[in-house]
Amino acid sequence: MKKYVLIVLIALIVCLFSVSITYSYYSSRALGEANVLVARFKPRLNGSVDSNQVINLRDTADETYLDEYLAPGSFGVIELTLDFSKVDVSADYEIVLGTYDLPDNLQFYTDSTYTELFESFDDTYNITDEPTITHSLYWLWEERDDEESIANDALYADMDLEVPIVVSYDKLVKADYE
Repeated sequence: MKKYVLIVLIALIVCLFSVSITYSYYSSRALGEANVLVARFKPRLNGSVDSNQVINLRDTADETYLDEYLAPGSFGVIELTLDFSKVDVSADYEIVLGTYDLPDNLQFYTDSTYTELFESFDDTYNITDEPTITHSLYWLWEERDDEESIANDALYADMDLEVPIVVSYDKLVKADYE
C-alpha cells in the first residue's frame, strides 16, 4: 500500500511539474508585430494643455477699486474655454475649484444674476460636437457691514486673490468592429 501511494505521489508531482512548464511556455511566448493607431487626446483649457491653472481674479474683474485692487463689491467673470480640436475621442469632463484662500464673502456662481452657487461644471464632449466649449464662472465679493466680515475683508487687502481651476477628463473610447 505504501508503495502504491508513493507511486501515485511521484506521478502527481511529475504531472504538475510538466503542466506548469507547458503552461508557462505557451502563455509567456509572443511573437509578431502589430501597428496600432492611438487616438489623439490633447484637450486645452484657455489655450494651454495644463489642466490645472491658477486664475488671478483681478484679471477677470469688471469692477475694481482705484482700477487696481479688488475690494468688497468687486465682481467679475472667469471664462473657461475647453478646446477639443486635438481630441479624437469623446470625453466626460469636470471643472472644479481647487483649494483656495479667499474672503468668506467671495462666492462663485454659474449665472450672471449670482443666484446659483457653483459646485462644478461637468458634461460630456462628443466628437461630433463643436470642438470648443466655453463655461462662464461668475464671482462676487459681497459687501457686508458686520464686524466679522469687515475684519475678514481686511485680511485680504492688497493681496492678489487667486483661484485654482482643475479640469479632469475621462476618455470615452468605443471600439467599432465590423
